[in-house]
Amino acid sequence: MKNANLGQEVIKLSKEKWGWMSKRNVDALDALFYEKAVFTNPFMVTEVYVQQDAHWKLISLSFTRYLPPSNTNNYRNLGD
Repeated sequence: MKNANLGQEVIKLSKEKWGWMSKRNVDALDALFYEKAVFTNPFMVTEVYVQQDAHWKLISLSFTRYLPPSNTNNYRNLGD
């Protein structure tokens, strides 16, 4: 049950973070992000949180682009 509660807490925090990002709430984001957080860009989002001094800190935010294997016939250039 403890892990489920932690999971729900992180999900809630992630939703709040996206709201803060869209509203450009720099103060809330500054308190959330770990000072050495890692950022990459784009398409699938992966977030990694740790609890530090009773507060959650976002230590990694990754946007991963998926590319099909080069040998597939199903590949389509999205720019076409």
